[in-house]
Amino acid sequence: MSCSKKTKQTENKIQKINNSTLDFEKVKILEKLYVNARNGLNYRKKPNGIILGKLPYGEKVEIIEYTGIKDEIADENRIIKGEWLGIKNYNDEKTNKVYVFSSFLDIGSNIKLIKKNLSIVQGIYSPKSEVFFYESGKEMFVDSLLKFEIISKDIFNQLKKKNIDYINRDSTNVHRNKDTLFIKHHKFIDNNIDNESRINFKYIGSIDFLNKYVILRNLWENEDFILVDKSTGKIDSENEKLLQLARKNGMNLLGFPRISINKKNMISLKNSSFTQQAELNIFKIIKNSELQLELSLLFKTWSPSENEIFWISDNEFIVKAFPIDVISEYEYGEQIDSENYLKIKIFNL
Repeated sequence: MSCSKKTKQTENKIQKINNSTLDFEKVKILEKLYVNARNGLNYRKKPNGIILGKLPYGEKVEIIEYTGIKDEIADENRIIKGEWLGIKNYNDEKTNKVYVFSSFLDIGSNIKLIKKNLSIVQGIYSPKSEVFFYESGKEMFVDSLLKFEIISKDIFNQLKKKNIDYINRDSTNVHRNKDTLFIKHHKFIDNNIDNESRINFKYIGSIDFLNKYVILRNLWENEDFILVDKSTGKIDSENEKLLQLARKNGMNLLGFPRISINKKNMISLKNSSFTQQAELNIFKIIKNSELQLELSLLFKTWSPSENEIFWISDNEFIVKAFPIDVISEYEYGEQIDSENYLKIKIFNL
């Protein structure tokens, strides 16, 4: 993009711009917006000045100055009117206030996921390899493992009718006595201490063909689901392996277990506790109804709605999702408007 013209009055305003280094703790944030330019948005040292870098689509920006400098930008054979805005720049300590053009910013509800970025992961694990975590700029794509498609809300609502819920929610043999959950002859004892050791158990149901109980475990700053053998009362071995992996590498714990239509595969998909990024665990259900962990992935750009995940075939599922930069601005339980709908196919299942 480039500017079409400058008036002398505009030049005088630009000359008065103060580019001194800011103390972020003392700077008031006037507004939070998101980059809506699909090819990214240039940020500059001064309004219409030297380009210092580019912000990616969907990135959150914090407005700290309304310059009052109006301008016109030539962009793809269009003339766009707007204002130069000062924003925080976290990429350079010396130039930590930079300028962008207002017409390429928008509110969060108008920001959508981009298909080519859906498969970017920052963490990947499989039993056949080590755990890899990728620093910013060193992410990898997993297009050989998963196929992503963005679908409409109407198609999403039609497809989710194919889902089969294999959770038996019969609680006949379940009861609670104060801090102890009893399931037949097994018991799970809460720890109600108000610190990091706190843990509470809640019975969800059972997956009968796997011979597993599904139990929600509320932790100090998180929650997860554990699968417990109905005969022995022990946590499933693959489940326990994943929990140990999570504790070791700062990953999230197991999300709600979702069984494929043919009962041969299982996924859990939930938000990372601290970053809200999507964490997907893929299991195969092998003989004797045992689970075998195939792959764990931590995605960079999107976050799932944990109650809106449905298998639609033996190797495809759908999920309502949100851009990660947008969802991070919402409080827990707050309504999020920037919804997207994904269809994901898992190869080699």
